[in-house]
Amino acid sequence: MGHLCFFTENYLIVVLYIVFMKGEKSISKLTEEYIASHQSVKNCLLKGMINYSALARVIAKELGIEKKASKDAVLVAARRYYWKSKKSSGSEDAVRKLLSEGEMEIKNKVIVAILDTAVYKEKLRELQKKVEKKADLFHTIEGSKTITVITTQKYKGALKEVFRRNIIKIREGLIEIVLKSPPEIESTPGVVSYILHLFSENNVNIYELMSCWTDTILVVSEEDLPRIMNFMKF
Repeated sequence: MGHLCFFTENYLIVVLYIVFMKGEKSISKLTEEYIASHQSVKNCLLKGMINYSALARVIAKELGIEKKASKDAVLVAARRYYWKSKKSSGSEDAVRKLLSEGEMEIKNKVIVAILDTAVYKEKLRELQKKVEKKADLFHTIEGSKTITVITTQKYKGALKEVFRRNIIKIREGLIEIVLKSPPEIESTPGVVSYILHLFSENNVNIYELMSCWTDTILVVSEEDLPRIMNFMKF
């Protein structure tokens, strides 16, 4: 019986240890996910502008894990996140350098037409050929339920005439920004992620986004152009 009790006690210790380790790992993962999803916190952390104890208290409170052991685990995880991110911070410099070597091209009076997939595609190709023959803007993106057409205001009438039954909506007052980067963009990680972060941080919505090798194409509101010109300086 004594042997059985000894086995049971040790078994419980092992189980409790496993549970504790899993809990610690879970807190670490939750902390990293929290920081990664709060860009302002992440930025301050990487710039050394964070009080770790205060951050741990905030994260523990928001995650509902306010025990002292949990706060300590959050604090350790936050410091670990900082050092892991610090090692890869050089990649941001590489992205900024790459973007500074590129060019920005802006086209105004852009519209985006959302069509259903029942559209007669031969007519769409005919319109595309007509527009491209005049060296005008025309992109199509086919999804599972819709087709997006990006072109200029002058072809709004033609779209309505040919596809009046297939148009779901048309967005106007847009501009197309084409970021033309060096070929090294192909082997430089984080370029699109960095661009999207800049737009998000400055509260600028991107209506459409696509890329073609060295070109990164964004469709945004014309009203946001002044702000974009400020934060897209490299």
